[in-house]
Amino acid sequence: MARAALVLLLAPLGAALRLPSSGAPSGAPPCISRRLLLQLGAAAQLAASPLSGAAISFDPDRYGDKELKLATVNRVRQAIRDECGKDVTLLKPLLQLSLADAFSYDGTSGGIDGSILLEMDRPSSRGLEKAARAVKTVHDDLARTTEITYADVVAFAGAAAIEAVGGPKVAVQLGRDNAKAAEPEGARAGFSWEEPTLAGLQKMGAGVRLSGSELVALVGALGLLEMAARPVESLEDEDEEDDEADIDPDGKAAAASVGGDSTYTRFGKIRKGSSKSTDENYTRDVKLAVDVRVQKIGNQPFDSTYFIELLDKKRQKPLSSLESAILADSELRKFVEEFAKSKRKFRETVRSVYGRLQVLGGDFKGAASFLDDTPDKVA
Repeated sequence: MARAALVLLLAPLGAALRLPSSGAPSGAPPCISRRLLLQLGAAAQLAASPLSGAAISFDPDRYGDKELKLATVNRVRQAIRDECGKDVTLLKPLLQLSLADAFSYDGTSGGIDGSILLEMDRPSSRGLEKAARAVKTVHDDLARTTEITYADVVAFAGAAAIEAVGGPKVAVQLGRDNAKAAEPEGARAGFSWEEPTLAGLQKMGAGVRLSGSELVALVGALGLLEMAARPVESLEDEDEEDDEADIDPDGKAAAASVGGDSTYTRFGKIRKGSSKSTDENYTRDVKLAVDVRVQKIGNQPFDSTYFIELLDKKRQKPLSSLESAILADSELRKFVEEFAKSKRKFRETVRSVYGRLQVLGGDFKGAASFLDDTPDKVA
C-alpha cells in the first residue's frame, strides 16, 4: 500500500519535470507548486514508515479548504485545552488514551481510529474513563457546529495535552474515519495504565516498532503531565530564560500560565517590566506585535525535570516499578541520562514519536492537506 501510494503521489512530479512550462526558456528549472510539494511530503511519510499495512482511512479534504481546516484545528485544540484547564488531572490520561488507541495497530488493522472509545469495558482501558468522557464531550460540543470525527479528537487529545503544558507542537493528521467496531485487544491484553510495567510497554511497543529512546521519551512525557497537575510548590524559576530552545521554534509550545483577566492570548514567558494586555497603552507599546502562541496549563515546564529527578539519589518520591525497571536496564538508562542532559533531544523525540504513531496504517485519499500544518495558535 505504501509503495503504491508513493508511485501514485510521485507521478505528478514526474510529469512536471518532463513538461516545462509554456514559454519557459530552455534549461530553466521546472516550477513545482506547493500542492506538489505537499504530495511529496505525504509520499515521503508513507514510504518512510516501516509499517505498510493500511488500516485507517484518511481524507484530508474532509474539512474543506485551508481556512476551514485551520478553523477546525483551532476549535479542537482549544476545546481540549479548555477541558484540561477545568481539570488538569486530564492531561496524563488524555495522552494515555491516544497511545492506547495507537498501540492497537497490528500491521493490518488498528491505529488511532477512535476504537478505544468502544473498548472502555476492558481491563487494559482502566484509568482512561475520564479521558474518554472528555473526548466525547469535546466531540459532541464541536459537532453542533463543526464536522469532526471521534477519531480526530482522540488523535488531537494526546498532542493537545503535550502542547498545553509547554511541550512541542506535534503535527496531527486530519480527516480520519471513525472505527465501526472495537479492535482486538492484542498486545494490550494484560496491560494496566494505572500500574504500567516495562514488559507491558515493550510488548505493546513491539507492534509499532517503538525504539528504546521513544519508549523512554513517552514515559517521560507522561511523567511530566502528571507533575504538571500537582499543586504549585514554588515559582522561583518562573522568570528564567529558556537556554535550550526547540529546533523548530514555530512548534515550541507555551510557557506562560493559563488564565488572566483579558481576552488577549499571550504566548511564552513575559519579561519583567513588559506591557500587560490590561495596561491603558498596551496596543501602542506592542505596536505591530502579534500574539500567536497559546498559554501553558499546569505548573511544570516540559523539560528534563522528570529525568533529572529520576536519576537523583536523594529524591523524596519512591520510584515506581516501571521507573525502577527502566533504570535497571542499561540500554534504557542511557536514554534517561541523555534526556536529563538535553531537553531539546527529549522534546524532539516526543514530537517525532507521537507524529509517527498517529499516522500508523494510514490509507490516504488525498494529499492536499496531508498534515495539520497550521500555526500554533487558538481560535
